[in-house]
Amino acid sequence: MDTSKAPKRPPSRLPDLLQHFLREWFRHAFSPWGRRVCDAIPASPPVTVPALCVASLLREADVLSFMCCCRRACAVSEVLASMRWRAPRPSVLVHRWRRYFEVSCSQLKAALLEHLPAVDRKASKQLRAALVAATRDGVLVDFAVPGARSGYVVDRLRSRAGYLADLLLMDSLTHVRLLLTRSTSFRLVNVGGGPGFDAVGLQLLADFLGAGVHFQHEVLDIEQGWNDVVQHIGTILAGTSQGARTTLTFRNCDMIHARPLCHMPEAVDMFIFAYVCVENAQALRSSDFDCLRLLFSSAKLHCVFLFLDSTDRLWPDILRVARSVGTYEAVFVHVAHKIRMVLQRVHCQSATRLQLEKELLSVCQKHRSAATGN
Repeated sequence: MDTSKAPKRPPSRLPDLLQHFLREWFRHAFSPWGRRVCDAIPASPPVTVPALCVASLLREADVLSFMCCCRRACAVSEVLASMRWRAPRPSVLVHRWRRYFEVSCSQLKAALLEHLPAVDRKASKQLRAALVAATRDGVLVDFAVPGARSGYVVDRLRSRAGYLADLLLMDSLTHVRLLLTRSTSFRLVNVGGGPGFDAVGLQLLADFLGAGVHFQHEVLDIEQGWNDVVQHIGTILAGTSQGARTTLTFRNCDMIHARPLCHMPEAVDMFIFAYVCVENAQALRSSDFDCLRLLFSSAKLHCVFLFLDSTDRLWPDILRVARSVGTYEAVFVHVAHKIRMVLQRVHCQSATRLQLEKELLSVCQKHRSAATGN
């Protein structure tokens, strides 16, 4: 067979791309910021910036080939694949995302603590006891002591900031993650959002995945004292962004009596209820969840509601209220011995997801019966 006339394969660009990646990595690794990251993460280069560089040059098929070049190229390709079309492998979450988050969050925490009052250990201990009682009794917690608020930030910033981001990297919530990362502008209302922890996790996740989204993040909380913390976090996020941006605002608000809960609820992309429904459980039940009913009825198509409380006994009633005014699809996520609920307004419900929700919903119903005696 005469191979002289066979068409020649085009030269591969992968060696050049790998060289470009290594050049970018060394440039950032030996910058002051890069050195801090490399010191904290031995043998694991920051991969987000190189992945963004490579993203403009590689097709999806190239990404899979690029993985085979070397260990560092594989790291970049896995992050790049997560940006584009597939859920990350567990190793991306456990090794790369978590280490990226830990370093970034510790730097943000150190910067934030410079602006907060000194921690009042006695008041912090009393606050922790009150939070446990609130989960059991469904009553509000008083965050009025500045030193107790500082203690709350010290104790919970790392765990609370990473919790929502970790949830969004789970396979069952891929549709929510893609809705967020594929947007150029995304409006969130964080009810009971207190110090703004969720804004930290969402921006770090968007930076990690290379999403250039602008978060318009409004925190609503009954404790006016959180306003200063929210403003400081907003300033720090603005100075550390690698692509995503967050406009963080605070409004003093009581979720039970505010009507409507926020301005133009029909334009909100995501509502977050973090550790607030259980504290208002008695008031919510007495009003038959009227404040949530108004939000569910006015929410736009594809709007997402995240319920992240420390107990799941309210989820059956909240799901009933949502489906009484619209078509809502539910995803229940069982993690860290707790069940979280994610609702999304849709045209029609998926039969597969309806089947999946039954088992965990029945667990929530048992917990509700045990708590209420009904």
